[in-house]
Amino acid sequence: MQLSKAQLARIERIRSDPDISAIAWRQRVVAETTRYLDGLARSVRECKRVDEASNFARWLQFSGVIELLQECPATSASAPALRSKAQNVVQACGQIYRGGKVKPQYDASDIAEINQKLNRLLRTLPTETVIDAEPVNALLKAPENF
Repeated sequence: MQLSKAQLARIERIRSDPDISAIAWRQRVVAETTRYLDGLARSVRECKRVDEASNFARWLQFSGVIELLQECPATSASAPALRSKAQNVVQACGQIYRGGKVKPQYDASDIAEINQKLNRLLRTLPTETVIDAEPVNALLKAPENF
C-alpha cells in the first residue's frame, strides 16, 4: 500500500508535533508497562521471577513515572490502574518473602491454556496405541540387567 503525498505530509505533521508525540509516547509507556506488570504478576503467582517483579514494581512506584502519566490528560485515567497493579505485585512478593514457600496459584486462563496444549498433544497421538509388554517383561526378569 502506497501513501499519497497528502497522507505522508499529515503523518509528518503528527510526528513533528511535540504535543502529539508526547501523548503517543505516554500511551505506549502505559501499554508496555501494563503488559509487563501483568506478566510479572502471573510469574509471581507461580512463585517465579519474584525478585525481578518486586524490584520493577517498587521502582515504578517511586520513580515518578506514574506521576508523569497522571499529569497528561490522555493517560491520567490509566495511572491509578498502574499504581494498583504495582502495589498488588509488591504485596504478592512480600507474602512470598515473609512466608518462604508459597503454593503456586494459577489463573483460569493459565489452566485453560494448559488444557488446550494437552488437547493438541492428545489429538496428535494415534487413537489406539498397543504396547507390547513382552520385551519389557523379559528385561525385568533378567538378573544381569540390575
